[in-house]
Amino acid sequence: TQTVKDLQDDVNTAINFGRNMRRPENPFSVNSNDFNITVIDIDGVSGADFNRTDDSSVDFYYGRLNVPDIETPLTSIYVKFHYEVYCDRDCNSSVFTIADGPASADSVSWYINESHILPSQGNFAGWKSQNGMIFAGKSFKGLNVSLGANSAPHNDRISYEPSSWLRFNRFKTTNISSFNISVSSSAGNWSGKGNVGRTVDTNLSRKSSKKMEW
Repeated sequence: TQTVKDLQDDVNTAINFGRNMRRPENPFSVNSNDFNITVIDIDGVSGADFNRTDDSSVDFYYGRLNVPDIETPLTSIYVKFHYEVYCDRDCNSSVFTIADGPASADSVSWYINESHILPSQGNFAGWKSQNGMIFAGKSFKGLNVSLGANSAPHNDRISYEPSSWLRFNRFKTTNISSFNISVSSSAGNWSGKGNVGRTVDTNLSRKSSKKMEW
């Protein structure tokens, strides 16, 4: 309920919905005609309804900040933070177009939000290393991370705190998110076999940074 005194012009009303950080939801729309608005002055006299022919709407998305685990031979890398929205097989991305971006690197039903272009739309803070890696710089899009005084091979876990509306953890309620970095001892040559017995890389190419997909 919103009470306005001496109304002479438009009224701006903010709306929001409960968000469960352990259970993502598909996008949905809210239209102005979804609201029941009654106009009554201080004398108890009812006023005219708003113009319902001038309907407007707003779309709501469930978003998260995500960093896939990283495996790399490099001692210094730029770690990109991904702002994503949820849209499963029951979601129509041709209607909810923000969910029509590139697929998440490590999760089904999540898509990169290419409309996320400002820190005010969501950011992160409180980044920490659990095993001695150091940070050379930060923007809302990512972190520069290096081994520092550590030597490879080296494993670390980096924690960070996303904006409250970008927190997601399927297993527990927490303000903190994290990702793993594994730095190999060298950038040596490698090859392997696929699950049908075919050679994956016959040229023994030099191993490069990659994100673990699952």
